[in-house]
Amino acid sequence: MSQSVLRLPSKVFESNLPKLLDLLSSHDGTDNKVVLDFCSVDYWIPAAVVFTCAIVDRWVKRGRVVSFTNHLSSDACRYLQRIDFFEQLGFILPEPFERHDPRTAFFEIQRVEPGVARLKDPLAGRLAACLAGTTDMQDEAVLFSEFSLGEVMANSQQHANATGFVSGQYVHSRSWSRIGIADCGVGIRESFRLAGSPHFREDMSHAQALQKALEPWVSSKNHLRTGPYGEPPNRGMGLSMIGHMLAASGGEFFICSGDAWVHRRGSAPATAGSLRHEMPGTVVSLLFDRGQISDFRGLVVEANRALNLTEERSGENLFE
Repeated sequence: MSQSVLRLPSKVFESNLPKLLDLLSSHDGTDNKVVLDFCSVDYWIPAAVVFTCAIVDRWVKRGRVVSFTNHLSSDACRYLQRIDFFEQLGFILPEPFERHDPRTAFFEIQRVEPGVARLKDPLAGRLAACLAGTTDMQDEAVLFSEFSLGEVMANSQQHANATGFVSGQYVHSRSWSRIGIADCGVGIRESFRLAGSPHFREDMSHAQALQKALEPWVSSKNHLRTGPYGEPPNRGMGLSMIGHMLAASGGEFFICSGDAWVHRRGSAPATAGSLRHEMPGTVVSLLFDRGQISDFRGLVVEANRALNLTEERSGENLFE
């Protein structure tokens, strides 16, 4: 049996996340056996962790043999255990520590199964609490974050055709809250095609599909009217709303689908790039700087401006 050994990087942030996505994607359809070497792994953002979950889950379901090495001695092992990384992939390891309620410090990895998205997903609520830093589910920061994250998660449920994974963490020393959402499904371009979206073109690249998905009022299914009151199943506003909040609060936004990615820091112009190998599915990383959010109500008002955009303005790209 042929085998590939992948030495995983030490640190993964938004800036070098494409390198990890490229590394894992390059082995998506190769050897029958793959070994993930954790000897250097120190700190990964949630998006890196959940994409690794998604692609390993894909490999295992396709009959590939996946194993880990040097994971027990890795500096990140205990944290990966606490967020249930190994458990999600069927590896039960001894835990030489006592678990405590993380409250809003982190959000254990959870699966997002494909199907019909719920209007109020409990996973979105828990992620919102991690993002907003409070367990008060009536707090305005939680309520708005819950709605925004719910729409983003609905993308994975409705369009991916594969199991997705979500996780979040709060870095107290930097006042950073990060959310990672990933799946190894069909990706944005194929989602447009499969749904018969008017946005799809046969010559559409992954980069063009990704750029279209970042426009307000754009979803692969917003031309359908299957909601309980004849509304679209997903209005396509989640990414736009969160994009406004991130831009106004000095956060970061990263999204990758197929071979295309977009990364934006604060209100600076977005940068775009491409992977060498086509990645299965979609990855989203959100970074909020809690320390820069002094007026969450004002942030909500500004984000609501995006929510209330009319269809006639749907060509406006909020990421330019």
